[in-house]
Amino acid sequence: MAANVDTWIWTALADGSMVGNAADLVGMPQGRYQLTATNSMGCRYTSRIIEVPASGFRDVSYTAQRSFKATCATNNAFFDVTGFSGDTSGYRFWFTDSVTGSLLAKGTALRDLGAGTFHFRASDPQGCEKIVESFTVIALPKPVIDLSGMVVRPDHCDFAQGGISGIRLNGLAGPTAYAWTDAGGREMGNALNLGPVKSGEYTLRVTDAGTCTLVPGPITIGNQNGLLEAPGLSSTGLTIPRNTAAHIEVIRPDTGTYVLALDSAFFDVVDRNTTGSFQTAILRNDTTFFVTRLAGACRTPWVAVHVQVVDETIIYVPNAFTPNGDGLNDRLRVRVYGLADQASFVIYDRWGEKVFGTTDLGAGWDGNYKGSPGPVGTYTWYLTARDVRGAPVNRRGTVTLMR
Repeated sequence: MAANVDTWIWTALADGSMVGNAADLVGMPQGRYQLTATNSMGCRYTSRIIEVPASGFRDVSYTAQRSFKATCATNNAFFDVTGFSGDTSGYRFWFTDSVTGSLLAKGTALRDLGAGTFHFRASDPQGCEKIVESFTVIALPKPVIDLSGMVVRPDHCDFAQGGISGIRLNGLAGPTAYAWTDAGGREMGNALNLGPVKSGEYTLRVTDAGTCTLVPGPITIGNQNGLLEAPGLSSTGLTIPRNTAAHIEVIRPDTGTYVLALDSAFFDVVDRNTTGSFQTAILRNDTTFFVTRLAGACRTPWVAVHVQVVDETIIYVPNAFTPNGDGLNDRLRVRVYGLADQASFVIYDRWGEKVFGTTDLGAGWDGNYKGSPGPVGTYTWYLTARDVRGAPVNRRGTVTLMR
């Protein structure tokens, strides 16, 4: 250090400004500098030009959370530094717009971004600046729900057969969640299509990975109620002896509840079941019954069954049956009205050998003989009994076994 110096002046030659008033000059950016020293005796010393070279920016390492997609037609992209790996004392950080250069935010977080390109900038303790990272945000339009191809399938008889399909979604961002709710807010489905469900109002809520939520509004599923196909009965006209019961039976019963009534307005219901097989009370006079099937909120037309009572014994034996296991006419059954007791039903093959016999006329023959299926052909049957008056009854006939 020089002696007898009273004044030190450091000058930045770039603009002529004074940048120091001591013998030492530190912390200066790149540039050309010159020192002038004077004392009280008027002595003056001017140094040579001293050039300070540019020093390199001290890089920093960091981690950040980034979302470079502005979704759902909103400015929701962001850049957020979550941590540094080293000491950042003396550093400054800020964000600028890459086009205008305008300052957008100071610090290490930039939020609510729309489309554009942005710079994350830093300055180190020496004043050196650097664009640490550049990033571009793209704007995604709001997804669109297309209902033009939607198909609403109505419910039928409140059987929960309704549904909604054919909805199309355009512009979704990433994995999407679906939630269907009914008018009471209960969750009814988590797929794009809905069903099967009952009639009512249903609302779809769609949320994509960009957290864009779409709710197109309630969609109504109607209900189609009406008359079902009339039940098929084994007979709609029966003749039975007086003071006996009638048997009314539905052929191939369907799902639901069958109702037997004495009218067609549900005022005088006799019985109801799921099998469609009814046994009436003892009938002393001609009677008309009505049969319908209830299924959900629907029913079939009423079918009238006319029962005529007569003062005689009536025997009915089919002239053929098919014991092939298809559920139709698999057993030879005898219908007898008016018999009191001592009944016997016997069947013989064409060689006169007895193949079946019973005193229970309701049992019927399944077509087997000695544990094996009987051969196809014609068989002869005999029925003996006493009627309600105690008079003997003898009947004879033939039946054909077919497979």
